[in-house]
Amino acid sequence: MKKITILLSVIFITSCSSSKITSNDGVSRVLKTGDVMEMNSEEFLVSNNTWQLKTTDHFRFFFDKSINSDLQQDVIKSQELNYTDLMNLMNLDEKELIKINFWIFKDRAQKKLLTTVDTDAHVISSIPSVYYLPKNATGAQEVGHVMTQSIWGFIPKTSNYALVIDEGFNYYIDAKRFYKTSMKDKLKALNQSQSVNMVSIINANNGNRINDVATGSHEVNESLISGAFVEFLIEEHGISDFSKLWKEATKSESANPNIFKIAYNKDLNQLNKEFLNILK
Repeated sequence: MKKITILLSVIFITSCSSSKITSNDGVSRVLKTGDVMEMNSEEFLVSNNTWQLKTTDHFRFFFDKSINSDLQQDVIKSQELNYTDLMNLMNLDEKELIKINFWIFKDRAQKKLLTTVDTDAHVISSIPSVYYLPKNATGAQEVGHVMTQSIWGFIPKTSNYALVIDEGFNYYIDAKRFYKTSMKDKLKALNQSQSVNMVSIINANNGNRINDVATGSHEVNESLISGAFVEFLIEEHGISDFSKLWKEATKSESANPNIFKIAYNKDLNQLNKEFLNILK
């Protein structure tokens, strides 16, 4: 794995207004800012912070200057391993591979200031870029979002499948390495106090998400249930059928339960029964 190190010197901003007088080494200038896509772009971020750039086979890592070398090496090693695992899990070949910009900020306040996104991590697959904090920078979820959305397609955030299929897959891939547990084992404990039923989750509000569409965020228990369901679909029925399911889910703004019949030759009710049986 080849690595190239570059230090990018830049100016700093103190707010996200349309323009701001900024200072760097005693020289003041007017900085123009923009919408969320512009402010998450490489051009904007490189011009407004100091980063250490390290390039690997599958990533361009932009580390804030506060990130120490030990953490940098840990992140690089972990993310190359995550990428390889995802490539193998998704059954991708070389011509489908993408290179990802990977940004690590010093803290959540800086991340919000520079990107306007006030979360621990987020992704913009059209760039493609992921944005992390030090505490979660070895996790695979955001990288998984980029790879699945870039290669299998984008599931509309208004659909319940944005939770069940998209978030479920990316929760599942972090289960053993980052959370160090099986989704199924965690869900068995949850199922003692909360009834789990994928039919009702998918069909809720006629397949339409009503909460957190703008941010794409999910409740922990929702993500756990979805991750366990995806774990069941992939480990019991294979990745090929799951990729078909994903691609079908991209075709509608709401969750259509009939796509399970297309992908698995089984309807959602049948698969839900099989899933619930493994929780007993």
